[in-house]
Amino acid sequence: MWFEWSQISSETRAHLHSTKARCYLSWERVLLIQFTVFHRVKHALESLNSANSPQAVTRLSYLDFYLAGGAAGIANSIVSGPVEHIRIRLQMQRRTGSARLYHGPWDCIRQIYGTAGVKGIFRGQGIAVLREFQAYGCYFVTFEACMQMLAEARGDRRENLPTWLIAPCGALAGIGFWVGSYPLDVVKTLIQNDGFGQNRVYKNAWAATVHTWRQGKLPAFFRGLGPTLFRTMLSSSGTFAMVENVKRYLQ
Repeated sequence: MWFEWSQISSETRAHLHSTKARCYLSWERVLLIQFTVFHRVKHALESLNSANSPQAVTRLSYLDFYLAGGAAGIANSIVSGPVEHIRIRLQMQRRTGSARLYHGPWDCIRQIYGTAGVKGIFRGQGIAVLREFQAYGCYFVTFEACMQMLAEARGDRRENLPTWLIAPCGALAGIGFWVGSYPLDVVKTLIQNDGFGQNRVYKNAWAATVHTWRQGKLPAFFRGLGPTLFRTMLSSSGTFAMVENVKRYLQ
């Protein structure tokens, strides 16, 4: 078999999820896509709720936050799908040095395009969209729910919460991101690291899902989650603390 998820150590899987090397979009640009779309959709939903109930004080529901986050995920997937595809293939190479199949990102793109064209570059895009929708839906709804509950507990406005309380909300959002989407990410990784032509193992995402289930039932979809959660708690806490403070400064 060309690739077996179960053969990869938990350390390697954690590295796969955490490494940012050889990424084609800067961290700032990715954040710009995610947060811009989220806030635009959130404001659109607020306007819609106000139009439907002009006399009432409307507040977005958790479902609204989830949908706004999901929309951000869909927008993000347009660039993250192919970028993640290339990153996964580069990181999962078993050979090193001159024996490597891909000698850098552009060589990887060139070989994939030569074998399968544009469709090959966007391999696994369907499951990538689903994964991003679920991941960012959970990401933003977790953060907003935590912020609302803390504000209500303190009897204060959300905008007045200090940074030392924003950061834990961001950490929990990162946990929500991965716990909610990790099984989809496992399947996406299998599809995007699969071979082409006769070397292809999985016909579609469902076949990869069934294979993973047979390898180890439900735990097989969460192998390597622990190290990933530790990393995301640190990065997400800083991300949301920064974004919230920048937003307050600009307002």
